[in-house]
Amino acid sequence: PLGRGFLTGQITKEILPEGDMGRMFARFQDEAMAANQKIVDALGAIAQKKGIFNAELSIAFVSNLGPHVVPLPGSSKA
Repeated sequence: PLGRGFLTGQITKEILPEGDMGRMFARFQDEAMAANQKIVDALGAIAQKKGIFNAELSIAFVSNLGPHVVPLPGSSKA
């Protein structure tokens, strides 16, 4: 539900180290990155208005898609 960290609002192409697999994903390519950033910014505005983090809003959205949908956020050491 967090789009490989992108929906957290904390991931940018600049912070991905050279050689990071994330740089290969289409969502991190220049044109897609600009378009997706608009979505992240809108998500951030809604989350801020509610006093929560982007990640919380994203997980809540997925949780409310239906009784047979379960968000499975991943984890990393980062």
